[in-house]
Amino acid sequence: MKIEITHKHSNSKMGHPVFLLDGQPVTQAEGLSAALEYLGWTRDDLTMAFGYTNPRSVHRFFLTKEPLKIPANLLNMLAVELEEAQKFKVTKNETK
Repeated sequence: MKIEITHKHSNSKMGHPVFLLDGQPVTQAEGLSAALEYLGWTRDDLTMAFGYTNPRSVHRFFLTKEPLKIPANLLNMLAVELEEAQKFKVTKNETK
C-alpha cells in the first residue's frame, strides 16, 4: 500500500495536505492510522513527534465526527517521515 500526504490533489483545500492511500483520498483518521501502522508508531510516538505533551490532543485527530484538523506543518513533517521510510523499504527490498 502506498501512503501519501499531499496538497497536490483536488481534495486539498487552501493548500492543506490530504491523505491518499494507493492514490485514493481517505479521511484524516484512516490516513493517520495507516501512516502510523506503516511507520510502526503508536499514538504516543505521534504525540512526541508532533511536539505535544498531552496525548488527548493527538487523539482528537482520529475522531470520525468533527476531528481536529491537523496543522499543515505537522502533516508535512509526517509526509517526510513516510517518504524516508518508503525509500528505506524500497532500497532494502532491492538489495535482497
